[in-house]
Amino acid sequence: MYSEDDIDSAVAAGAISSESAVALRRHVATLRATPSADEENFRLLSGFNDIFVVLASGLLFVALGWLGAAVHPSVGALLVACASWVLSEFFVRRRRMALPAIVLLVCFAGSIFFITMLEFPKDSSTVAVASIIAAIAAWLHWLRFRVPITVAVGVMAATAAAVALLLTFAPEAKAWLSTIIFLAGL
Repeated sequence: MYSEDDIDSAVAAGAISSESAVALRRHVATLRATPSADEENFRLLSGFNDIFVVLASGLLFVALGWLGAAVHPSVGALLVACASWVLSEFFVRRRRMALPAIVLLVCFAGSIFFITMLEFPKDSSTVAVASIIAAIAAWLHWLRFRVPITVAVGVMAATAAAVALLLTFAPEAKAWLSTIIFLAGL
């Protein structure tokens, strides 16, 4: 690739005309300004800071879960869910960090799922109810933070709810469970 100085030097030396230099610059500018259909500015990591935030968040969640579980297991999960939301306010909404956004979302939705599993009676429909509530939690997370992977988490929770309901009302569908999960895209 030629630099601006190289082109100016070629014009000064008489290798190309100034009109040709202007035409070349115009042509290169139009090539760079045209967005490519396949171009995507995806960045999972912007540096070690993303990894540090994920590790520190994980340590915080383990500590909160452990301390809260000393009171009641649901309290530990509730503390993790609340901490996930608060950390998302800073690291996702303000700093726009991709890897922490994914981890915080999974911790939030997973904690909500876990709380529901602990608080409802242990019967066959508990997974369906917990999955529906986790899907609602993912939707609320989407409304606030607009993290693209939230849609996938919500769809996964909704699919888990549908499969759990299917198995609740049609236990013979268990033989087709692998096919159902495959068709759901999970």
